[in-house]
Amino acid sequence: MILGAVTMPVTRYAAGSWGTDGEWTDGTVATGLTITASVQPITPELMEDLPGGNRTSARFVMYAPAGQMQLITVDISSKLRPDRVLFQGRSYNVQSIGNWSAHTTGLPHQEYVMIQVGDDEPGSP
Repeated sequence: MILGAVTMPVTRYAAGSWGTDGEWTDGTVATGLTITASVQPITPELMEDLPGGNRTSARFVMYAPAGQMQLITVDISSKLRPDRVLFQGRSYNVQSIGNWSAHTTGLPHQEYVMIQVGDDEPGSP
């Protein structure tokens, strides 16, 4: 178990599609998904890896024990939105993933950098 872990709901979208009118339609939403992770402030090193526009958004990093479902980032070729996590009343998209689940020493885990969803984005609280 990871110190200070909390359980948070996750929204995962099925593949979306572009309509004939050029409008994007999200895929169906999976419900009942959760992840348990320790939420931490983002490190300066991880901050430098973020695209410039995301450096001003609210963000954090979370560490989840290996063995849980793995969160996903945006996947343009598969038409998938990133997973969205609800934490302390705000929604966050998965920006990047570090996979240390195969560690044989230390604590096997996943690292997720999370970026706050803007108020103007669909599905924001």
